[in-house]
Amino acid sequence: MPTAARPRKKLDAPNTPPREASEPVAPSVEERVSFLIHKVNARLAQIVNREFRAADLDLFSSRILVFLLEREEMRVGELVEAMVLPQSTISHQLQRLEKKKLIRRRRTKADNRSVSVVLTPFGKEVALRCNHLSLNVYNALTAQFTEAELSSLRTQLRRMFEALGQIDAADPMDRQLTEHVSGARKA
Repeated sequence: MPTAARPRKKLDAPNTPPREASEPVAPSVEERVSFLIHKVNARLAQIVNREFRAADLDLFSSRILVFLLEREEMRVGELVEAMVLPQSTISHQLQRLEKKKLIRRRRTKADNRSVSVVLTPFGKEVALRCNHLSLNVYNALTAQFTEAELSSLRTQLRRMFEALGQIDAADPMDRQLTEHVSGARKA
């Protein structure tokens, strides 16, 4: 059962206009959950990309390989959904992996319009190494947490992900920012 949101602590922000009493006060950038998630992901990329550079891979391509290792075969659309990346990004990644002979793409038997992706034998070897690195990083990342804390964290992160899905990209605030930036460029 979701708990009630904690009241936000008001932060002193110099040179900011007065706010309405009902308007929430945002934490500083460094204390925002979105920025903390960014920092974790940036550090993760720094760590793993050092390892992947030698194999001409990156974090995205390694995750695709590990997904295929776990599931054996996936449709391209399933990879797009799982990775939460644009179709064009996934297609580019798959082209690179196919050139390296790590994956094979083929039309599915059930629907000739759909393309599925599988690991090659060499791709499976590389995917196993990617998974090993991923598990080492995961274990280091989670060593300080109890299983209950990890379960709670996973639940909270899923809730955040779902909340982001509720944001409409055409939100009036987005248009105001776009118009403001566009207007400033023209001036």
